[in-house]
Amino acid sequence: MQHTSQTSVPASENEQRDGRRKPMLAAGLIAGSDGGNPQQCTIRDSGPRGVRVGLPDHSGTLPQHLYLVNMRERMAHEASVAWRTNAEAGLAIRRSWPLSDTTNPVIALLKKLWFSRVTR
Repeated sequence: MQHTSQTSVPASENEQRDGRRKPMLAAGLIAGSDGGNPQQCTIRDSGPRGVRVGLPDHSGTLPQHLYLVNMRERMAHEASVAWRTNAEAGLAIRRSWPLSDTTNPVIALLKKLWFSRVTR
């Protein structure tokens, strides 16, 4: 049996996320903090405080603060970018709302964006 040497790093220093990640594959929509410039993404996994999303090749830059719409769960999340590579981003979730919440004008706009994607 072959052993490899690894340096033990406390979890708090190695990663900053809490709890287990739940694998998923769901369509998502990212929009700026004003609800503008929507772009499609794929929600790859989620945890208690964040999600990992796959981004299309042409995604360009992401705003630091944004909204994520989970198309399957009909939820909107206010989020910020925790990390980014060319193909993926980690988003820290700040607040969440069901798309049925029409008291927030940005959520109402995100609901319209969701509806336009679903009815295609």
